[in-house]
Amino acid sequence: MRILAIIGALAVVAGIAAACQDITNPVEQFGTLGPPWVRFNPTEASAPNTGSWAPVVFQAPSRPEEDITISYAMDAAGDAVADSDYMIVADSGSTTAAGSAGTVTIAYDPNAETPTDTMWVYVPSTATIGRQLIIDMTSAQGSKSDSVMVGYLGDYTQFTLTVTAGPATITTGTYSGSITGDLGSGTLDIAISDNPTTISGTTYRYVMDDFAWGAFGGAIPWGFNVLTDGSVQFSPEDAGGNGVTANITGTYDFATNTLSFDTELTCCGGEGLTWSTTVSHP
Repeated sequence: MRILAIIGALAVVAGIAAACQDITNPVEQFGTLGPPWVRFNPTEASAPNTGSWAPVVFQAPSRPEEDITISYAMDAAGDAVADSDYMIVADSGSTTAAGSAGTVTIAYDPNAETPTDTMWVYVPSTATIGRQLIIDMTSAQGSKSDSVMVGYLGDYTQFTLTVTAGPATITTGTYSGSITGDLGSGTLDIAISDNPTTISGTTYRYVMDDFAWGAFGGAIPWGFNVLTDGSVQFSPEDAGGNGVTANITGTYDFATNTLSFDTELTCCGGEGLTWSTTVSHP
């Protein structure tokens, strides 16, 4: 009975150890010859900006010793429109459509632990924000074997891309408008230059010459980006290295070339001061 108890305990320990392993190959896990399999990697959704390229990576984690051709198709559950919201293109620098469904081939590479092939998806700058492209892996065929599984235990066979806002181009020059709030009220002019500047690791394409209407006694330049959905990304600090910080939120109206933003000062003894600015380019 003691011998049987010891064997039973060892079996439990072995089972726990196996459960903790990273399962990458059916042969290693189950001790039997299983067919090679393919999947998408990464398996989580991707969110490409408008006007950018997104990689869709096909992977063969089971290390098959053959080329594998994978068929894919666009899932009807996605609402992205071909040629308007996305294009399958030749590489990360191309904007020429190369079809909306087809195949990719993962070439056998004895030096690669996990052979891959990358398909590039281009999202035009005019793509509709929020639309989704869902790609299904439908089948796979090995160059030497007849059986290649798609996905692993039913997972990793679908890849989702959700269109997000990317950088937009605005008119530069002198913007005129008004300011209201704790800094007073009145009309003002703000010069906005197409002068990229990097602040705390983020590059801002545009810089306004003074965000505070002369309240600091000198110009306090501020960097910002405008996105294709009209939202504006402002720097958390001034672009001139003066140590001024503020919380700024705003929008840009492309039809009227109007920049509107609300500011809350967070430094320099004036914490909590707020003001609103609206300026337009003629």
